[in-house]
Amino acid sequence: MDEWIYFLKNEQIKDNFSAKGLAQAKETLDVLKMDAAERWAYEQHQNQRHREASLYQSTYVLGEIKAKKETARNLKKLGVDVNTIAQATGLSIAEIDTL
Repeated sequence: MDEWIYFLKNEQIKDNFSAKGLAQAKETLDVLKMDAAERWAYEQHQNQRHREASLYQSTYVLGEIKAKKETARNLKKLGVDVNTIAQATGLSIAEIDTL
């Protein structure tokens, strides 16, 4: 609590402060103290990080789907029942039938 009071009175956070939420408050304060050009550059950097994270997540999901389909294809070749394949992979029977 003392650390938050210090922050509110002095608009600064010392490196050794550990109160919950102060790290995020420090980052927000640092951004608010930036001039327009610095803030624009910071926001561009953050936007790029978000795009990269989104791309990574999309690629991961596509890879999971591809792996499930490959597993289903292999199980189908082995003669495993379509209902069992659907249960094991999470794919629909219609999706499995198209493989």
